[in-house]
Amino acid sequence: MDEEMEIIKAIAENILPTCKFVIDDYNYDVISSLIQYFNGDSEFEKDGLNGRKGILLAGNIGSGKSILIKIFKRYCFYMKFKHQFRIEFSDNITDKFARDGYNGINLFMGNSFQNGNNVINSKPICLCIDDLGVEKEIVKHYGTEEAVIEKILTSRYELFQKGIITHATTNLGATMLREKYGTRIYSRIKEMFNLIILSGEDRRV
Repeated sequence: MDEEMEIIKAIAENILPTCKFVIDDYNYDVISSLIQYFNGDSEFEKDGLNGRKGILLAGNIGSGKSILIKIFKRYCFYMKFKHQFRIEFSDNITDKFARDGYNGINLFMGNSFQNGNNVINSKPICLCIDDLGVEKEIVKHYGTEEAVIEKILTSRYELFQKGIITHATTNLGATMLREKYGTRIYSRIKEMFNLIILSGEDRRV
């Protein structure tokens, strides 16, 4: 674990060249769990977690969730793991729908999409939705209105059943997630994700 921690620190320094990345009592256990998860270590599952699910990293605003998931994206690339994933900010996803309609979001759902006159059959990607819950609930593309993130979560649930993982970060707790997305989607969120809480207050000081 010490070697992996040093790799994490080095990656963090590369991502945050002007800030000091600190591993402390608030994030040490979370970082350790994420190292176990992405390394496929069976120790990750000792507290009832599941290596076949994705990660839902939850915590207060500014607690470092987005930075951590970016660090582990680089970590997976550095370690040449088969598990690679793409990070998309939730509001950027809804903007893609507003601009391009379903063609803008089909990649995230594993659907075919059109590029000019060519229909492309996309391979489902492993996706991380950053800041799940801050997006606009209903988005309009010309005359079509869509609850974009709900639709993507529904599609990602179907992909999850085929072994395609989704990750996410969120500032919302369980009650707020249920209120925002409804009981049906929230039930699928629980099934798709390992909930990991990153404690601590805003580090952006």
